Amino acid sequence: MIINGIILTLIALIVLALVSALMMLGQRLTVLGKQVRDLQADVLTMKGAVSALCEEEIVADRKRGEIEQRLHGIRTRQDELELRDQGDKSYSQAIKLIHRGAKVDDIIAACGLNRGEAELIASLHGGQRS
Repeated sequence: MIINGIILTLIALIVLALVSALMMLGQRLTVLGKQVRDLQADVLTMKGAVSALCEEEIVADRKRGEIEQRLHGIRTRQDELELRDQGDKSYSQAIKLIHRGAKVDDIIAACGLNRGEAELIASLHGGQRS
């Protein structure tokens, strides 16, 4: 009988320990469940942030393309203006040469103009043809 009492006491202690362990595991499971929910909320927030960043990158890429196109147009226009300025300088130089008495052949050689241009400048600005 004493042995039965000891066995019953041991079984009771084991059951009590198991119940206590189950309660601790239940509490830990509750804490872990809350952590999982918090992490899921964080993941959703991060997904939203990544989505917003992707949309911003698409807009920025489109704007960058527009700016590059505008820049290309500006560069082309600048090149055209520089060429025009070079041509205007040639004409200015030709006019000065005509006023100094230069001949059409001299203007062609000095300014890089074709004969028609040199003759037109000479006739407009009082030079002589040769």
